[in-house]
Amino acid sequence: MTNTLAHRGPDEMGRWSDDEHGIAFGHSRLRIIDLSPNASQPMGNEDGSVLVCYNGEIYNFQELRRRLEESGHRFRSHSDTEVLVHLYEEKGERLVEDLNGMFAFAIWDAPARRLTLARDRLGVKPLVYTIRGDRLVFASEIRALLEDEAIPRDIDMEALYLYLTFNYIPAPYTILRGIRKLEPGTLLVVEPERNGGLRIEQYRYWEPEASAERQIFDAEEAKERVRALFGNAVGLRMVADVPLGAFLSGGVDSTLITAKMAERASRVRTFTVGYEDIPAYDERRYARLVADRFDTDHEEIVLTSTEVQRLIPEVLARMDEPFGDSSLIPSFVVSRAIREHATVALSGDGGDEVFGGYSKYRGEVWAQKLGCLPGWRVLRGLTERLPESRGSAWLNRVRMAKRFVAGIDADQIERHLHWMTMAWTGSARSVLTQGAFRALAAQSGDDATDLPRRLIGELFGAGERFDATNRVLYVDLRYVLPYDMLAKVDAASMYNSLEVRSPFVDYRMVELGLRIPGSMKVGLFDGKAILKEAFSDVLPREVLSRGKAGFGVPVGEWIRDGLRDMVQQVLAPKRLQEQGLIRPEYVEELLALHLSRRRDCFWELWNLVVLESWCSNWLAEVA
Repeated sequence: MTNTLAHRGPDEMGRWSDDEHGIAFGHSRLRIIDLSPNASQPMGNEDGSVLVCYNGEIYNFQELRRRLEESGHRFRSHSDTEVLVHLYEEKGERLVEDLNGMFAFAIWDAPARRLTLARDRLGVKPLVYTIRGDRLVFASEIRALLEDEAIPRDIDMEALYLYLTFNYIPAPYTILRGIRKLEPGTLLVVEPERNGGLRIEQYRYWEPEASAERQIFDAEEAKERVRALFGNAVGLRMVADVPLGAFLSGGVDSTLITAKMAERASRVRTFTVGYEDIPAYDERRYARLVADRFDTDHEEIVLTSTEVQRLIPEVLARMDEPFGDSSLIPSFVVSRAIREHATVALSGDGGDEVFGGYSKYRGEVWAQKLGCLPGWRVLRGLTERLPESRGSAWLNRVRMAKRFVAGIDADQIERHLHWMTMAWTGSARSVLTQGAFRALAAQSGDDATDLPRRLIGELFGAGERFDATNRVLYVDLRYVLPYDMLAKVDAASMYNSLEVRSPFVDYRMVELGLRIPGSMKVGLFDGKAILKEAFSDVLPREVLSRGKAGFGVPVGEWIRDGLRDMVQQVLAPKRLQEQGLIRPEYVEELLALHLSRRRDCFWELWNLVVLESWCSNWLAEVA
């Protein structure tokens, strides 16, 4: 199991076991803080009664260490890992309340015969597990669990349907029925029962506060707090004993990170990926402008379409469950390139979800306005006649406008669900074979196709304490951010042994963001307003006036060209029939529409390419 995770930590392998209690830990280490053997894992306290196996970084470990030393604890390393051991001795499972970081850890308390599994508040680091009788197995990735031949490889049909709907699989689901993801901000405490079996307690330990009296209605106070806390979040993430850098796209979020890093370091290393033959996705001009402004040691990684396409089979082979966000490809490419120069990189992930950067948030503001006006439905008739494509900026705006107009008259839950899901949401009978649909109904009941709305509806219910805009942001912070954006970054970076740290997902930034009224962040024509105003003296004019740019590559165009043969091979009717999940006739119709440019079906096609590739790689025995 440990060997399968060597890409996450290639520097050192550590193993420990206790046959008396029937427990074993394995750890693959990426050396970041304290490079000496003293910081090796699994790590125990002085008498070995408490042991930890841990992935991530505790950013406030120096503050916690000082406090623990004052209480009499003695340290033998300078690592953040050892803080977990001694903090557990002080507080037990409540140690998570004091942690600011990204983490997934297991702590074994031998005297109590208690195992505690925990995941950070926002879900930056993954943790999967399976329980079979009196046996629990856990790991950072599914591939490690599958080294246990007793774990079956049966597809979870609800997870499959959620993947087809969202393009990713949310916790607690995984693609395999017997394996679960630990949800963000959650603890799992396991103890053996006296008569055999396991006693398991699972609960959430964090929920962002939102009491009305704590809302920040004064804009100047909000800006002051954003400036102070963001600077602190960046500074905490710059602590490392290895080379450090930053992703720099030239957008607002990465520019702010670069600016704050430049205040704290004599020379900051920044990295940008540029595409020689894909000008619409080349951000080098903006990144170079920012790098010059803050005098960074700037590296431009220039690629071609051919080079990126050549990496796609490798990316697909690395996935241990289907993940259909195609921006995983450029994330993988840039992580591999940066790893040649640095071991840790800061990124701007989370800025859009915390401060309202995506166009769908402005769409919600527009929907609240237009939904009250008579005659707006005329827009739907007009937009339905327009062509759409992701291949050009103008046609992509048309595509987004059509999705927006189609959701105006729905309630807020249905509207947001429409904007965040695939085009075929609710049409499982069209996509799945009869056998697959029967299996879904048998597992889930007659309301199987209502599962996505039910899950999103529960989050909207939990977010009722927020205003309309913050309610949408809360849903995405609990759903899209951990299961899509952060899952993508962790996979792409750790495949390449690169640690990525994201200041915007500091839980204090999230709590602060939700205390600021939505109207201060998102308007009819712009998002992230309070963030931009707070740092108007730092952000170059060109960055402030630049529209929101997605991080991606033109997979839709490649499917019509360089990837056409690969896509047709992966989605060949005979292959689909053998897998027995997706109707070949439906795929043939999608391909015909896409190749003829009658409709842009890139999202659906790529979703299915990833699914079928995963089936071929993982439903047979792993080599």
